Amino acid sequence: PYGHARTNGRLFSERGIYRPGDAVELKGIVRREAESANVIPTEETFELTVIGPTYDELEKKIVRTNAFGAFSHRVVLPK
Repeated sequence: PYGHARTNGRLFSERGIYRPGDAVELKGIVRREAESANVIPTEETFELTVIGPTYDELEKKIVRTNAFGAFSHRVVLPK
């Protein structure tokens, strides 16, 4: 009934407001839909694109999930 399994991700940071030049610590959690439950994609790679407040691309990076389907990444904002 699902056809193609969708992959969903959620991205979090340690605070809500940043200033130019700040380092942003990102944490992501990825899940894939399955017929009976969500599947944890372990040791898989995904492309992470960080977009700024004016919709410019700040960074594009390949990230790898761990055994829990999570990843972390640090982005330094431009000054």
